[in-house]
Amino acid sequence: MNGMEFKMKKKIYITGLFIIMGLLVVPKIASALGEYVYLPSDNLRTELSRDVADPNNLFEKYGIFEKDVVQNYTGTIVGELSDKDFNLEGVNEFKSAHKFSTEGGTFKDLRSLGELEQLKELELYDINLLVPNLEDLSKLSELERIYFEGHEASFTDISALSNLPQLKEIKISLDDNKLATYKISKSNPSLTIVDPVTLSSQFKNAKVEYSSFDENVTISSEGILEWENIPTDTKELHFEFLAEVEDGEAFYSFRGQTTIPITWNK
Repeated sequence: MNGMEFKMKKKIYITGLFIIMGLLVVPKIASALGEYVYLPSDNLRTELSRDVADPNNLFEKYGIFEKDVVQNYTGTIVGELSDKDFNLEGVNEFKSAHKFSTEGGTFKDLRSLGELEQLKELELYDINLLVPNLEDLSKLSELERIYFEGHEASFTDISALSNLPQLKEIKISLDDNKLATYKISKSNPSLTIVDPVTLSSQFKNAKVEYSSFDENVTISSEGILEWENIPTDTKELHFEFLAEVEDGEAFYSFRGQTTIPITWNK
């Protein structure tokens, strides 16, 4: 290799190194300066790049958005999320977005969505929703429609939606809702739960309908579920619930298939 070839290869190597370093470092610098928004989720970042204005080609060059452009974006945040790509960091900067719609992923909190102040529609399809309640959404005063279609879930309390005056549609369906574990004594193999579902005020005086395919369970009209003489090799109990209200053009529905894990005391 002659001297000129060596210098050219060295120049190409150094240039490539600077490009790679730039792609890694720019998002961190952008975050530190607070003037730009970086979305770690590849899917969300790519989807939004098609709709969010990029006047200075910052997304094309560095994969970042200008903060003032993001905060004035009134469109839809849409994406398909896997657990591997699941990251809502940066989404909270889209203060003026009117709709958030995603499919897939595991939500362990909803804080980022709770900061979308102008949100009117919230759609989460084919998700795992591992939150104790919906308190993170309680300040979305412009929200008109909420739709959750969940697999794994861990809540039966939606009372936090009571403070949302514009809400005209609630559809929440949970296929595999798992409650906290109950300890049952082998000397008294029974369990009583009183009306475990808490509705929001939009449901008014609606009653929750409970059912169960378990043996030795009785369900009263007041929503009291009683399991008696539970076999000591039982690992979980089950019930289903449904509450629906139609009020003019408004419709509210909350349903779920729920599992209660149990352990045994001697």
